[in-house]
Amino acid sequence: MEDREQKITTIGRHSYARALLLQNLLHAEGIDCFLAHENLIQPDISGGVELKVNAPDIEKAMKIIESALPMPVLSKRVKKALSFKRILVPVDFSDQSLAACKLAIGLAAGSKADIRLLHVFYNPTIEATPFDLSYSYQLNLSKYLKQIEEEARTNLDQLVSDLKKYLEAEHITEVKIGRALMNGLTADEILSYSDKFKPGIIVMGTKGIGQKVSGSLGSVTASIIEKSDFTVFAIPPDCKLSGVSDLKSILFATDFDPADKSAIEKLIHLVGPLGLKIYCYHISVGVKRPWEKVKMDDLKEHFGREYPQADIDFGIVMSDNLMNGLETFLRNKPIDALAVTTHKRGFFANFFAPSITRRIFSDIPRPLLVFRAHVD
Repeated sequence: MEDREQKITTIGRHSYARALLLQNLLHAEGIDCFLAHENLIQPDISGGVELKVNAPDIEKAMKIIESALPMPVLSKRVKKALSFKRILVPVDFSDQSLAACKLAIGLAAGSKADIRLLHVFYNPTIEATPFDLSYSYQLNLSKYLKQIEEEARTNLDQLVSDLKKYLEAEHITEVKIGRALMNGLTADEILSYSDKFKPGIIVMGTKGIGQKVSGSLGSVTASIIEKSDFTVFAIPPDCKLSGVSDLKSILFATDFDPADKSAIEKLIHLVGPLGLKIYCYHISVGVKRPWEKVKMDDLKEHFGREYPQADIDFGIVMSDNLMNGLETFLRNKPIDALAVTTHKRGFFANFFAPSITRRIFSDIPRPLLVFRAHVD
């Protein structure tokens, strides 16, 4: 019994209905397969059902499954995001904000997108305050808040003016820059504004990544990546990036998530006009797995057929752990930015544990492009 279990391998996780369909398909091709879950009686299994086959049948089964699972029809939301016609740039007037603005301008010039600068200034009155404050204190606080708002508005107007001069100097004529000023808690206001503005991408800087995650990605950037429904381009503090011209290549780190094809397609639409080279690689930890090659071949065949003009290199890197594999690849390839797909839940707990996050932004100072995996 032990030998038999060792020969059975999980080749995918699917919804209960999809798993049944694939099981019937494989059985029709003479391949024994099994469904595994703690409760197969309930058809609505949110975590999915594992599809298992005997080890000798892995490669044949994977090819059959890949051919039976074409790229899903993109939802209206995803199709709209592909155009990247709106770019949101949260700013705090730091050097990182300026770098984010110039990167956004480069992306906008390639896709003829509009840029909206958003500055959120802190409002102390949102904190709980006692009711017995003196009138004079309240009056002073009101004047202080007005002063904060006026200063923020002046700085925002100046930034817009400076960026328009930058557009003229770079001979960029089809990019429009707007502005928005809000007060409150920064992350909450950015998330709220994003839901209304619906950008194709959010471009923002990060701060202090040498410390805890909440203050290193920056608590704001970490929160936006984790909670936003939109693509986020995060720029670390030590990144040597003065504009989009500094970006020549980008690594899309795939773990063969079902949403990766849509994410790569978004990436092609985003960086295609810039002529960036895309490296689509999987870091295989431990031992070689036949199904990984099958999935990578499927990605290569799909994008070679659908986007023959795109400059994409596909491959698999073997390593003893994720971080070592990533660092080794970056030493051997001229990578200027990283890209991943993530789900709303469990991103930092699973793919980017706090220790890995710190190392990526401190030891590997490259921008991180995070695509949201939507389930439609």
